[in-house]
Formats: sequence, structure tokens, C-alpha cells
Amino acid sequence: MKFKFLIGIMLFCAPQAYCFQDLSGFQRHLDSAETNVNTNTSLSKIYLDSIGAPSEKNLKEHIAKYYYIMAQLAYEDNDRTASMQYFIKSFKYAEQYKEYTIAARAAGEVASRFYLLKKDSLATIYYNKAYSYYIKTNDEYGLLDLMQFPAYAKYVNSETQESIDLVLKDLDTYKNVAGDQMYYSFAIYLLTSNYLELDDIEKALEYNKIYKSLAGHEFIEPSYYLKYNNAINVNFAEYYHANKNLDSIKFYLDAIK
Repeated sequence: MKFKFLIGIMLFCAPQAYCFQDLSGFQRHLDSAETNVNTNTSLSKIYLDSIGAPSEKNLKEHIAKYYYIMAQLAYEDNDRTASMQYFIKSFKYAEQYKEYTIAARAAGEVASRFYLLKKDSLATIYYNKAYSYYIKTNDEYGLLDLMQFPAYAKYVNSETQESIDLVLKDLDTYKNVAGDQMYYSFAIYLLTSNYLELDDIEKALEYNKIYKSLAGHEFIEPSYYLKYNNAINVNFAEYYHANKNLDSIKFYLDAIK
């Protein structure tokens, strides 16, 4: 009952935004919105609505986080245009207020969307910004996520050789990440899939063998390994379907779990 009462108060206060005028109140609700954004978007929206119309006067440096959460919620609502606009706003305010962690993440999100849209010149601008802020904040994993995205975007956009070149350039870096081999396994997935796109079956089989050798690795989550193993099997089945090899199609389809 107490929880429902608090939600009712927030809903009542949201239109006027009179109930939470101090910065600590705004920050608490931003933190709650952030906590719920990936698990309960409805509740996350309620917390944001309780803040009212965002302004620098009320939120100060926290306005960057506000727009970052708005971008995530818009993305979940499949409003890609609004999501992009909010990420750009988040980045602008994060730079202004020297909120470098959010600046890195927001710039990375913008870069990834420009890469998928094949707007590489704009993507590179935001990529370089994200890269510099990940370095500044010493965020190794954020940096690795960023580094892999251009190769993934090239793969999605059928710019196959470019994707291969980008992966191979940093393959040793991914392989040598201490305590996390998921970056390396994803790189191997990209190489396997790209070589299938090029009809280079020997190279594809070579990298598929490497991927299979990673099964059960202590630093790869089983569900993560299975997800991309299944994707590889689907890609092989499609390759052999195009080449009318029924036995091989069945072999790879049967391997999907």
C-alpha cells in the first residue's frame, strides 16, 4: 500500500512539478528512472514525469542524464527519431557540464546510429568524441563496445570486406581482454559470418572452428555463446541453401538450440 500511495503522489504532482523543487529530489527520481529504464519502462516514465518539464535551472548537470534516459525510453517505444534527438541533447549537456561518463555513452549511441545509416562522416565525429571520453574515464569495456560497433555496422550494411578489415585490425586486442572473452567471440562471429557473405567457405569454416573452441569458456556467458553460435549455424544453413547442399543445410539447422 505504501508503494502505491507514493506512485499516486507522483502522478498527482507530475503536471505541475511543484512537489519536488529541490535538486536532491530531482536526482532521486532521475536515479529511480535510470534503475527501471531497462526492466520497467512504465515506472521509469512515471519517475521522469514527476520531474516535469526539464530545465537547466532545475536539473543543472543532471539534465544530461535526464535526456539519456529519455532517449532510452524513446528507443524502447520504437521512436528512433526522438531517441536520436535525445541522445544528441544528452551529449551536448554532458559535454557542457563535464559529465564525461554520460558524454561517452551518448556519443557512442549517436555514432552507432549514424554508422547504421551509412553516414560515416558524422558517425566518425561522434565516435572520436566517445573514444576520447572513454579514455578519459578509463572505461575499458565501454571503449571495447565502441570499437566493435563500426565493424558490426559494416556487416549489417553488407560492406563485408570493410567489416573484416576492421575486425582483424583489433582482433588481438579483443583476444587479450582479461576476464572477458565475449568481445573476442563476437569478433569471431563477425569474421565467420562475413566470410560466408563473401562465399569464402574455407575461411568461414576456419573461424567457425575457433568459435566452437570457445564453448564452455569461463569468461563467456553460456547464453551469449549460444546466441551467436545459433546465428552462425543459421548463416551456414543459408549459405548451403544457396548452394543447394541439402545434407549440410540439415546439419546446421539441427545444430540450432
